[in-house]
Amino acid sequence: MGTARRAYNLLRAYINREWQRIEDAFRADAERELEESLHPTVPTEAPDPTATAPQEAETALEDEVARAYRILGLPRDATLAELKRKYKRLSERSLPTNFPEGSEERKRAAKIHLMVQEAYDTLLPILDPRIRRFRNLNID
Repeated sequence: MGTARRAYNLLRAYINREWQRIEDAFRADAERELEESLHPTVPTEAPDPTATAPQEAETALEDEVARAYRILGLPRDATLAELKRKYKRLSERSLPTNFPEGSEERKRAAKIHLMVQEAYDTLLPILDPRIRRFRNLNID
């Protein structure tokens, strides 16, 4: 078997494994949401209607951050260097241009590449203090 064919097979196997891992993460989220909707927890006190919107937004952000950690396969205590290293590896290996035009692997690679990019964009402001500082600047 030629070197190019061997490399292609390795990339194809990698993409399929990453695809399965990401699908499992989304499936777990869907099962959790379904379980919460079927068996809602009963609040002990009357909910404040003005306080639900910020709480829902905060919960949605926490869910998005947790999903980003799972997509990138990072622990919650990951550093900025680990984030960049994992992003670079996943991004390079999931480039759709590594696969033949019109193939199923190319479509999966494109979806994985997009999910990895979105996860990176979600976690970068959290782990990089410089970005937080610049986003908080008020420039007139």
